[in-house]
Amino acid sequence: MDYLLANDELTISASTNGAQLESIRRNDQMIEYLYQGFPEFWSWQAPILFPHVGGYKDNYMEVDGKRYTSPRHGFARHSLYQVESVQADQITFLLEDSPATHESYPYAFALRITYQLVGDAIKVTYQVTNNDDKTIHFSIGAHPAFNVPLTPDKDWADYEITFSQSTLKQYQMDDHGLYRPEATETIAAKPLALTRELFKNDALIFETDEHMTVTLSDHTHGIELDMGDHPLIGIWSPYPAEAPFVCLEPWQGITDPTNATHQLADKPFDHTLAVGESFTTSYTIRPF
Repeated sequence: MDYLLANDELTISASTNGAQLESIRRNDQMIEYLYQGFPEFWSWQAPILFPHVGGYKDNYMEVDGKRYTSPRHGFARHSLYQVESVQADQITFLLEDSPATHESYPYAFALRITYQLVGDAIKVTYQVTNNDDKTIHFSIGAHPAFNVPLTPDKDWADYEITFSQSTLKQYQMDDHGLYRPEATETIAAKPLALTRELFKNDALIFETDEHMTVTLSDHTHGIELDMGDHPLIGIWSPYPAEAPFVCLEPWQGITDPTNATHQLADKPFDHTLAVGESFTTSYTIRPF
């Protein structure tokens, strides 16, 4: 089921299917900022990545000596959510563990996804609660895709990605979607002219400072994304397909490294929660 939220500045929609955003529009113009999920390119729009970001080495991880397999980026994006609360400008979706989730993730949890319109921006909040009788481990992230170009008079070559900090730590991927620890390097955070070849080796992955702002724009219209407390961002578009979107992905986690141990507790950027505790994180999208 789809839900429409609006304030004086914005109108958005979100779905109980995967709790993903489905539309982002400013009320003062007709531009659709969110990619519309064309299956010939990529059928998702803004999936939730939980209980892990990216993939597991050899497609499995272990907890307490038991092996679990899971689809890339976890099961949350494939799940049907309940609506816990809804107002004119805010909605909270809820996903709880079930026998189906226990097949790939052995913990009891509650995952809440909240979209809130705050002036001309969308605040996206994720909350994970440990409903188990033991410590749980998890990662979480976002994968929103934004239309490029936003208007018919522009093309990919008109766009660039800029960062609000001077340096970034970059993670390099291998051919299996794992990152290579030995290839991690610190680089200058220069503007990135948008080209298809940027994504020849899969996503660009950067470690960032808190509240770094990432902007994707044609210098007239675009997206400004405040990372909040997310330590990593993935930037991706499928290569070599000429897909009409770019993903800006705030992450609280990362795909496995090439030297992964398969133990979930050893996963880089893993989060742990004691019994009854909650973890909350947020980021903000501002279309302009």
